[in-house]
Amino acid sequence: MRAVGIWRGVVEYDGHVTTPIAIPGSQHPSNAAPARQLAALGWLRPEQAGWLSTVARGAGLAFVAAGSESRGQTGAVAAALGCEPMDDLRAALATTEADVVLLADAGSFGSTPDDVRALAQAASRGVQVVAFEPVPASAMDLSSPAWRENAPVPRVRFVPRVRELVAARVADALPAIEPIRAASVELLGPAAMWSLGAKLFSAVDAVLAIVGDVEDVAATRAPRLPGSAGEGTLRGLTGTFAAVLRGVESRAATILVGDVEAPPRLRVTIQGERGVVELDALGASVLVGRDARPEPLGPTLSLETSPQRFDEAIGTPGTLFDVARSGGPRDATKGGDATLATGTVGGVVGEPNAWVMLLTSELRRLARGVPEAPIDVSSVLSACHALLLSARTGQAERPDVIRRAIST
Repeated sequence: MRAVGIWRGVVEYDGHVTTPIAIPGSQHPSNAAPARQLAALGWLRPEQAGWLSTVARGAGLAFVAAGSESRGQTGAVAAALGCEPMDDLRAALATTEADVVLLADAGSFGSTPDDVRALAQAASRGVQVVAFEPVPASAMDLSSPAWRENAPVPRVRFVPRVRELVAARVADALPAIEPIRAASVELLGPAAMWSLGAKLFSAVDAVLAIVGDVEDVAATRAPRLPGSAGEGTLRGLTGTFAAVLRGVESRAATILVGDVEAPPRLRVTIQGERGVVELDALGASVLVGRDARPEPLGPTLSLETSPQRFDEAIGTPGTLFDVARSGGPRDATKGGDATLATGTVGGVVGEPNAWVMLLTSELRRLARGVPEAPIDVSSVLSACHALLLSARTGQAERPDVIRRAIST
């Protein structure tokens, strides 16, 4: 992978569109088919049902069946989503006629041969499997007989990806600051909405796209990871990770991901030789030159503006949201019946919920038939494994060692 490869390829503009998407193999949303409502199966925890229902409405998904790995909770999640109960995820994948299977809580799924065969059966009928957690959840799972003996298996589409947001918002600004020297990715928020493993996977995916191959990593976790390195799984992680990743040609990146009972926070900084690009949930800006002031890139989600399309700020047409200060953000198309765009968690209300905004937009892209950016799952999982290993050993670790081990 070459550095900043994500920013190259065909950049398409359509009429008055000023926000490009420069993802190889992707296309601008304005050139994609109109969004249509998709029939969906859901697999989730009971506490996810409320906000997931609202996200689905905003993204154009209609649940026809739902279930849970949590014992005895299938009926409760199905009732909360207003659909039929579904007890067996593998059987559903093998037989469903739904358009999408949404794994809001993958649980233990993805580690057995039966799981992988079920995914292959779903893909053979054109069913898209979308997960909020990486599937498989570790480099070791990816190299296991369950996945190798059933190859090739279409990849589960992981959402949301910070890489998609960065590419959509700042692709046209990067040439002004190149060559890229360093990047910082910060993803914080409650585990109930955005698990630590998902944050780490998404952050590493974005870093590899920005700085290129990583030679070694050093990480720490609070609280400290107990025991041996184990299998390096991303499932079930909690706490906070801070890491430094050293790339080729002296490029580097830092990652801070953590569970915190506060509104989800997303910050990306890309530093080049000639300037800096900054991105958060509300917009992006570029600083170029000794006396430069921040210059906004494209539309900005303003807390003073009501209503405004939240995902104009990430380059995709979508649901309208009221983000006025009075009362906090609300779903403007649903009469404010849910706090979809807000960071409400345990009574805490803050800036628009970065994770929900990005998730809803990516699911709308799915409904419009917009393909996702390419991803080297082996490289991302190997880097994640090295970070987990470093957090346990206190030593720098090399992702390429993990990658070679799982490829043999």
